[in-house]
Formats: sequence, structure tokens, C-alpha cells
Amino acid sequence: MRSRALANNVRAQYYNADLSSLKEVRELGEKIIADQKRLDVLINNAGIGGGPRGNSKRELSKDGIELRFAVNYLSHFLLTYQLLPLLRASAPSRIINVSSIGQYPLDFKNLMLEKKYESFRAYRQSKLAQIMFTMDLYVLLFACVVYKIPGLPYAAFF
Repeated sequence: MRSRALANNVRAQYYNADLSSLKEVRELGEKIIADQKRLDVLINNAGIGGGPRGNSKRELSKDGIELRFAVNYLSHFLLTYQLLPLLRASAPSRIINVSSIGQYPLDFKNLMLEKKYESFRAYRQSKLAQIMFTMDLYVLLFACVVYKIPGLPYAAFF
């Protein structure tokens, strides 16, 4: 596999998991935490494209979630939050979420696209969810600065 060869060339550890299974994603996180003392970078790049336009065959993950949403967004969300303590302990570390220029508004009444399914729309929705996650992650990790001002309680500024 190309990924394994690349990992060997840069002295990185190669891990394999089925990102359509949240159980396997959790197991992947547990394995990384058990194996690694530090984690300098997490790159969330794996995903499933939209396929040919007009594809109306809705696919589900092993957990019964729309496949593109599960792989392109939920797996990255879960793995990132699971590895966050290790990433923080390894500071300065980086999280890189690779996305796409193609996004589509999330319809929370039909998030799993059970009505009017189209694979390219599913892909684009998953990519918008990933971008929104990245923005929330920024707020969580960087936008809150806590100051101690003499004589006053701790203050947080956003």
C-alpha cells in the first residue's frame, strides 16, 4: 500500500481502519493512544467522493448512517475528539482537516438524505459539516484566551 510505504519513509506509524464503522474508528483512536507517547499532527483526509452526478443509490455505513456523512465527517469528528488529549499534550501539534470547495447547506430535517437522495449532494453536505467542525474546533482550541488580572477572577475573552 502506498500509505504504508509513505509512513515508513517519514518514520510515521501506519494505522488501518474502516472509517464507515464508528466502532473501528474508536478502536483506531484507542490503538493510537496506547502506541504513541505524542502526536504531532493529525491529518483527516480520508473520504468518499460524490460519485457520478445523479447517482441516487443511497448507501449506509455499518452503523446505519448515510455513508458519506459517516466517513467524511463523523469519523474525523470522533477520531479528533478522541485524540485531542494526546494532541494537546504534544503541543505544539496540528490538526489538518482536508475538505473541498464543493459544499451544500445542511438540511437538518433530512440530514441523512432519506428523501431525494443524490450522492453528490451527500458528499457536499459532508464537506460543509467538516468545515463547520473545523471552525468549532478553532473556537474550542484557540479563540478562548484566559487571563488572570490581579484582584479579579479569571476572565475569558473570545
